[in-house]
Amino acid sequence: MKKDKINKKGATVSDPEQPRADEKISGVAYEEPAIPVFLCLVCMSAVLIAALINAFVYSFESALLAPVILEIVAIVFPCYLILLTVHSQKTTAEQFKAVGFHAFGVRYIFFILFGALFMMSASAVISILFGGVYSFADGLTLLGTFTAGSNDYTASIPYLILAYALIPAIAEEFLLRGMVFSSLRGMGFAAAAVISAVLSGLVSFSLGGFIPAAFIGLVACFVLYTTGSLWACMIVRFIFNLYRLFLEVNISAYFVSSSSRELLIVVMLAALLIFGALFFGECARLYKEKADRAKSGESEHSTLALRGFVPDIKKTVAYRPTAIMAICCAAVFAAVVIVNYLS
Repeated sequence: MKKDKINKKGATVSDPEQPRADEKISGVAYEEPAIPVFLCLVCMSAVLIAALINAFVYSFESALLAPVILEIVAIVFPCYLILLTVHSQKTTAEQFKAVGFHAFGVRYIFFILFGALFMMSASAVISILFGGVYSFADGLTLLGTFTAGSNDYTASIPYLILAYALIPAIAEEFLLRGMVFSSLRGMGFAAAAVISAVLSGLVSFSLGGFIPAAFIGLVACFVLYTTGSLWACMIVRFIFNLYRLFLEVNISAYFVSSSSRELLIVVMLAALLIFGALFFGECARLYKEKADRAKSGESEHSTLALRGFVPDIKKTVAYRPTAIMAICCAAVFAAVVIVNYLS
C-alpha cells in the first residue's frame, strides 16, 4: 500500500489511488454495503406483495401491462429514489453517470456480442447440470414471479420483447449492476461481484434458476468492469433475454422430444468453450489496448475505479444491518418460491 505523500509545504497529501476509511465513492461509503442490499430488499418485497396478490387476490394472467408495471414500481422507481437521495447534490446527468450510465466505444461491440453468446451457452450448461433441460422453462428475471401475459404467445411479438426482454434488461441491470455493484466498487471486484451475483440469484425467485442467474450476474459484473458502461450490460442482458424468450425453450423442447439430451449437452459444452474463448480473448485485447493507452498518457473514464480483485473482509462484514437485510432478502426469496408453488 502506498503511503501518504508530503507536499512542498509539509502538508500530508493522500494518495488518490488509496481511499481513506471515511472516503465516499459516488456518495455511498464504500465499506458499507447496507444501502444497496436494503434497496434489493425493498424491490424484492414489492415483488412478494405482487406475488401474493396474484396468487390469492387477483390473477394477473390477463393483464398484459402487469409485468411492465411490476418492473417500474418494484425496481426502477425505488432505484431512482435512492439515486436522488444519495447523489442529491449532483445534476440528473451526473447522478446517472455515477452508477455507470456512460457511453461505450465501438471497440467494445464484439466484446458485448461475445458476452451475450457466452451468457447463453453458460446458462444452458448450468441449467442442465443443476436441474435438467426442463429447468429451461424457469425464468431468470422478476417476471418469473407470475405469468402475466406469458401463458401463451397470443400477445404480439413487440409486446413480448418490451415486457420480457427490454424492460427487464434495463430495470434489473439498473438495480443489480448500477446501484449494487457500482455502489460496492470500493470493496474490490470480488466482493462487489459476489454480492451482486448472489442478489441476482435471489431476484430470479426460482430454486432452479438461482445458480444460472447468479452466474449471469457475474458475467454482467465483468462486462461493467471492463467497459465502464451500464449501457453495455443492458445490451448484453437484452440479447440474452431475447434468447431466453424465443429460442431456449424451443431448443430444449426439440432435444427432449427427440430424446437427444446427450447431444444437447455436447453441443452446449462446445458452444460454451467457443464463445468463452472468444469472450475472454476479446477481453484480453481490450485490456492490452487500455495498457497501451495508459503508457502513452491517454486517459479513459472509469466509472468503477475498483481497488483490485481482492476483497477487504473487514469492510465487507463490518455492519450488522447488512447481514440482517441479506437474511431478509433470502427470506423474501423463499416466501416468493413458496407462494408460487402454492399457486
